[in-house]
Amino acid sequence: MPEEKDESVIFDEKYLISLENKMLNKRTEADLLKELQKRAESEFKKIQTEYIKADKVIKQNAIIQTD
Repeated sequence: MPEEKDESVIFDEKYLISLENKMLNKRTEADLLKELQKRAESEFKKIQTEYIKADKVIKQNAIIQTD
């Protein structure tokens, strides 16, 4: 004969399953945000490198023009 579960036990199981699903969703969101952060940092470094190169060219050009 199968055991009958108390209503509070059934509620607790459903609640725990719900919490587990929420936790998995949050983990997925966190992973996505980490990936976005990595991409943003990479893009920032590219732009920063381009800026530094352009700044050097402008300064060199200014030095040449003042000579």
